[in-house]
Amino acid sequence: MTGFSLALCACSGAIPDPRSLPAVDPLPPQAAAVLRPATGHVFEANRAQPSAPLGEVAPDPTSQGALPPLALAVGSGAGNVVHQDFASAFSGEDAEQPCRAVRCSDREAVEHVMLGRADAALIQGRLCSRDLQAGLRESPLGVELFALFVSPSSDVDSLDPEQIRRIFTGQVTDWRELGFSDSPITPIVPKDPGARARGARLLIPGDRFASPCATVSDHRALVQRLQEQPGAVALVRVPGEGPSPRLRTLPIDGVTPSIAAFEDGRYPYGAPLQLVTAGAPCGGVADLLAFARSPRGRAKVSRYLTASR
Repeated sequence: MTGFSLALCACSGAIPDPRSLPAVDPLPPQAAAVLRPATGHVFEANRAQPSAPLGEVAPDPTSQGALPPLALAVGSGAGNVVHQDFASAFSGEDAEQPCRAVRCSDREAVEHVMLGRADAALIQGRLCSRDLQAGLRESPLGVELFALFVSPSSDVDSLDPEQIRRIFTGQVTDWRELGFSDSPITPIVPKDPGARARGARLLIPGDRFASPCATVSDHRALVQRLQEQPGAVALVRVPGEGPSPRLRTLPIDGVTPSIAAFEDGRYPYGAPLQLVTAGAPCGGVADLLAFARSPRGRAKVSRYLTASR
């Protein structure tokens, strides 16, 4: 991602134990150009502090004119959700301290913050307990919710996880096999490869979608497909403004997808987007967080992100 110094990290579930992962060094050339050298400790102020000889006081960077750019690490999962011009949009809002981001792997994004190479990271998922114990903090920006939709004329009222797995892996091909009206099942999945992969990890973990699954690229195409094929059932990302009223959301185990149900643990089919910092966000990182949660900032994150309560 050109012009970024933040590492976005995507993961489904907790980030793995760092002891089981390879070392972060050496940095890729493009990352080394925008991320600072490792300091070996977590910064309390979300920002690299200037060094000074022993016994001397380092100068205050704010007294030297413009502040250095914030370094943002963007992990691979978050990189599929956040628009590429997110950092530059923030820089336009806060010209006193611009932001630069760089892409990296999921674990590297967190490690860059841990080691002081980056001021913050964007990840999709949650930190593991070891990261939290080390002083890292996650600030939620929203949730990418996945839901099932059917035609309003369908008599399917709810599905359980096992029925869903059988449908989307091709084990059942007619609604009659699941106790509903006789009608061929047409499973539909997102056309975008990244969204399709994340949806599979959440909906049918350990399996892949069957090859006969159809794909749609947007909600307009989805509405048309469900009108033409009343037996279709579609897995889609829920837009932040909500689905089309011409679609019917299908409960899973009786629970309708919502941000409240996800945060209460009753609906697990979602992936949170987090801003990771060393300690509580402050200074320019706090400004970055406020921008990401603002209406203009949210438009630069993703239209498929439901705001947390």
